[in-house]
Amino acid sequence: MRRLLALLVLVLPASLAAAGEQLAVTGKDGDWITGKAALTDLMSDRTQYRDRSDGSSEVEYQSPDGRSAYLWENCVERGRWWVTDEQVCYFYPDTSLSGPHCFRLRFNGQNKLEFWWAGDPLAPLPTATTTEDIKGNVERLPLDVTGECVTS
Repeated sequence: MRRLLALLVLVLPASLAAAGEQLAVTGKDGDWITGKAALTDLMSDRTQYRDRSDGSSEVEYQSPDGRSAYLWENCVERGRWWVTDEQVCYFYPDTSLSGPHCFRLRFNGQNKLEFWWAGDPLAPLPTATTTEDIKGNVERLPLDVTGECVTS
């Protein structure tokens, strides 16, 4: 009995911490997802297919080493991604858009991940909503850090 109690004392805190991390990722509909660990777990080594609020679609892969590839309008851009305590950020140096672009994330009522551009906290719609999320670089998007657009 003492061994069982000792084992529970050792294992239970780790289990509760893992459960808390899971709650931080899923949360309630509309809650902002926060914490570097939760955001990294949600994004790293994932290919995400998204519908954008302008009616177009995009595909983005986030490699565990911080490289990323972004497919939009039949062009693959290569860059970097990282997380802060409250958002995920991307920088694609060869695009006409300057600087990093950061997004706050939350799940909507359909359990789809929404990307809200941090530069416009009053936006009425998310910039993009994930329609499919798959582990790995399933589209085999190139991950070179710089270079001209690669036509897909």
